[in-house]
Amino acid sequence: EGVEVNYLTLENKEEEHKAIADNITGILRDIIGFQTNFIDKEVEELDSIAVAEGKEVNLREGTSQAGVDNQPYFSKVFNVINQMLFSIKAEAVAERAIARLQEGKKPVVAFASTMGSFIEQMENEKGLPVGDGDIINADFSEVLMRGLDGILRYTETEADGNKDFKKFEVSELSPEAQSEYFRISEKIKNISTGITISPIDIVIQKIQKAGYTVAEVTGRKFELQINQKTNQGLIKSRKKLNTNDAFRQFNNNEVDVLLINQSGSTGASAHAIITPKVPAGEVKQRVMIVLQAELDINTEVQKRGRINRTGQIYKPIYDYVNSAIPAEKRLMMMLQKKLKSLDANTTSNQKQSTKILDVPDFLNKYGDKIVTEYLKENPEINRLLDDPLKLMDTENEDGDTLEEAAHRVSGRVAVLSTKMQADFYNEISERYNEYVEYLKQIGEYDLEVETMDLQAEPISERIVKVGKGGDSEFGTDSVLETVRANVLRKPFNKSELDNLIREGLQGKEAKVQQEEIFSEYESFAAKKLENELKDNEEYYAELIKEVPDEKKVKRILEKEGEAAWREEIEKREEELKTAQTESRARIEKLYNNRKQYLDGLFKFFYVGKNINYAVKSFEEGKILIPAVFLGFILDKKKKNPYAPSAIKLRFAIASGNKYVAMPASYDDEIMSIKGASVDLEELSHEELLKNWEKKIKESNTDRNIRYIVSGNLLQAFSQYRGKLVSYTMLDGQTKKGILMPEYWEPEEQSLNKVDVPIERALKIIKSMGLGGQINTNNNISIFRQADKYKIIVPSSKQRGGDVFLNKELLAIVDKNIFEKVADKMVASIPLEKIEKLVMVLQEKFNASVTVSSFQFDLIKDEIPKKKERKTVLLKIRSREMEAEDDIELEAMALELELQLLKFAA
Repeated sequence: EGVEVNYLTLENKEEEHKAIADNITGILRDIIGFQTNFIDKEVEELDSIAVAEGKEVNLREGTSQAGVDNQPYFSKVFNVINQMLFSIKAEAVAERAIARLQEGKKPVVAFASTMGSFIEQMENEKGLPVGDGDIINADFSEVLMRGLDGILRYTETEADGNKDFKKFEVSELSPEAQSEYFRISEKIKNISTGITISPIDIVIQKIQKAGYTVAEVTGRKFELQINQKTNQGLIKSRKKLNTNDAFRQFNNNEVDVLLINQSGSTGASAHAIITPKVPAGEVKQRVMIVLQAELDINTEVQKRGRINRTGQIYKPIYDYVNSAIPAEKRLMMMLQKKLKSLDANTTSNQKQSTKILDVPDFLNKYGDKIVTEYLKENPEINRLLDDPLKLMDTENEDGDTLEEAAHRVSGRVAVLSTKMQADFYNEISERYNEYVEYLKQIGEYDLEVETMDLQAEPISERIVKVGKGGDSEFGTDSVLETVRANVLRKPFNKSELDNLIREGLQGKEAKVQQEEIFSEYESFAAKKLENELKDNEEYYAELIKEVPDEKKVKRILEKEGEAAWREEIEKREEELKTAQTESRARIEKLYNNRKQYLDGLFKFFYVGKNINYAVKSFEEGKILIPAVFLGFILDKKKKNPYAPSAIKLRFAIASGNKYVAMPASYDDEIMSIKGASVDLEELSHEELLKNWEKKIKESNTDRNIRYIVSGNLLQAFSQYRGKLVSYTMLDGQTKKGILMPEYWEPEEQSLNKVDVPIERALKIIKSMGLGGQINTNNNISIFRQADKYKIIVPSSKQRGGDVFLNKELLAIVDKNIFEKVADKMVASIPLEKIEKLVMVLQEKFNASVTVSSFQFDLIKDEIPKKKERKTVLLKIRSREMEAEDDIELEAMALELELQLLKFAA
């Protein structure tokens, strides 16, 4: 508490940094394209030969797609971008450290990597490993050159499993590949990145030049003396300073600045304390300037802890220095997400951190949906990112939302130009914020707890999910409460609705406006289709033109003569023409599908149309609420204003939801509205307002009946999808719960049912009559037969594999096997082993079963409840402690006594 944390964006260097980043990412995209267009084909050819010999050829691990196919944290591209961001900020961090020194503070500069191993692997002019006294090119272009050479490596796996690491020689590649390699190589040599491969040395040199001393705690073998005009670096062996000595010198004011990475992030302390050499009046406030945050949040927190410890005279300051490059926004977004709870009580410099804080944290399930939709609507971006969600795979033609989609995609965005990165983040941020707003409007946003003054008055309650018991809060029951609560939002009144409709019509007749919108859309869609088909035609025309120069075709000319060569050309041209026809058909199919959907929207909805808005009631049911369509939101400035995600449909609703703006991409919700409204008669403006006034009377009460799930929210959340709220009770208490939607009601059939852990239902399972059956929440059915029980699970591995392949279950069942019967896997167990079966299902699968209220009454007294804890206030340093029993209390007292003795000593 009281610690200052600043997220500083280098806005004054934005243009310079973007120019450097665009140079580097442009080359990265060239390297990826070179590998895709040339190296992958070479590997495929080698593989076809090796397969016949029982071998296998793969790209060397860590070089696939210049690393893009690796996990985002460790992929080659991610590391290159991270190193670039490190280098790009070095001078600014040194300037920040000098400014803090001039304020009378002591800076600790923290970073993750040193790039020391990269320098150690370099070669001098003689081709030998670098050493003391060698002069090397210290420009960042060296990193790019190594990336280009890295994709030439491949691994050949022998039939016996032994691996042989090999590399393509450039001279072995086709003339086209050689030409492209040398083009990229020349481009790398010609660009002056303006940043170095050893940013730590830039920081040290700049601070020392300002007249201050520096101690470094890293494992680097070499340091560079860099000439910034020529970007040449003189390699010098680094004399390592013992960690404790470095920290001691820093704390004794013998050294002004401390540089640390992971090797300096544990054990030693650099907080503001009095030492034998530094009296209280000379102790200076510590500032940690974070040049490069750790990806492992545990290491980052440990590193922070070097200057924030008990006994300090001054609370520390943390300065996170960030470039204005959009790729770094993603890194900061991840960091802030992880540090959210830790930084809850800190003082933050909000003005300087807006560039970072304005990007919402979309690394969650909602972000996954938004990012998936974005890539489906922007195939050119998807191609540049190498289809990270496999949307172009035939198996994923629908482009289903994948878990971690936002994380995967944002990890690759760094290869785009800075403008494209900014466009991506701006578009995703806008869409994400709109989606969150929509979810909040309909009461389904569940990533935050909302505070609501419901002044809830309990009417009744019943247990819906029994907890496992024990001491933890997670062992308690989930309870469905019926309450009478305040109505916090009311629908638009008649006058407000009238104004909204007139505003939406903009002085036009509803049907005339509808026809104009549809006409504009048809014109845009036809032009877009024409352009897509033209691009497709030009793409395949270029491929057909290049057929005679294909490597495989040229080999046929060399080996089999001109006749075979011409035949192969005709064959390849036919293949490409077929592919072109298929590609054209796919483009037309997607166009027709999208057009059919949007035609349906523009022809169905018009301003002032009365509709039914469907909301969830009980588990599978819906209730229809009167609503009015208020118009489309169309942003003509957007590149594709008629993309479903760009079109918003506005509704006024005759309930507490009041108003919803829904993107057209939410096709399930919109089709539900259309289906519920198709039979409604058209009303005149006057009839509509009169009907609205009549309907909203029911929603204009001050209090109504609501359902709230309380108790163990975690176990209830999968079944009860409402809004997480912190709400007030009529008696002044505040509780937390899951507030179900306004018109939600429990399904009648479930009113007399309770979910219980399967081990608590053992008595019911044992007492089942012949032919009796009970089903668990995870697709396991248990049947009672004359002398045994039968266990049945789905036969697909995805739904039942973890059960019918479980070793502990197989040890219990007859013949130690599940046998396939139709689409099920079936096993039997003797009656006496039912307890063992139930315990395994509880411990390994967390199974629960639904029982009737009558059955629950039979077992409820046997379910152990959470123990009440004793709270004892010990008058020792006013420390409040909790104990379960006298033995635990005695142990705590002894522990405190020992602490007091140490304190006294």
